[in-house]
Amino acid sequence: MNVLQELDARLSKWQPEVARRVERAIADIIALADAQQAAVAHGTVGEGSWPNGFFERTAGVLVDTPLVREQPASYDARRQLP
Repeated sequence: MNVLQELDARLSKWQPEVARRVERAIADIIALADAQQAAVAHGTVGEGSWPNGFFERTAGVLVDTPLVREQPASYDARRQLP
């Protein structure tokens, strides 16, 4: 029995709402795989799933904008518990 036949057999035994949720999850996985495949085919995603040139475009972008850590806010005093 192949995967599709096994899935069809199981879906027919499950409650309708459970079967619909599984079908939606599988549809989402297929859509994600299709999008990933299209991105790889068009060269917009490299092997590590980062867009090509991502690090070259983002490295050093904050050089002229130093990050400043603000002082923590003071908290209200809590009443003592008995």
